[in-house]
Amino acid sequence: MIFNECMMKNSIRSIAKPLCTAFCALVLASCGVSKVVIEGSYPSPNVAKLPLSLAVVYDEPLRNFSYIEYSETGAEEFNIASGASHVALFDAVLPAMFESVVEAVSLEEAESLGVDAIFVPA
Repeated sequence: MIFNECMMKNSIRSIAKPLCTAFCALVLASCGVSKVVIEGSYPSPNVAKLPLSLAVVYDEPLRNFSYIEYSETGAEEFNIASGASHVALFDAVLPAMFESVVEAVSLEEAESLGVDAIFVPA
């Protein structure tokens, strides 16, 4: 009987330590920031194209945009990266709306292209 109790205590201890470690790791992981990256594909609209040429400039703040949600204590809880999805949306919509769409790196480059309009989403 004493032998069985000893074996049972050792068995419980051998299981309890890894379970406790796993539980602590799970609790710590749940305290971190939840990062969400928005991805997707967008259909092009079925509209008549305007007979205009358009230059579009995607600046770095738009490309790297993230919405950050903070908890009541000021700690970062959610980081939603949506900049790439904004660019993908405009890349799907604009060519369906305008006869010609070119992407420019800067506003100065867009002005030098001789297009009818320049679009810089903010």
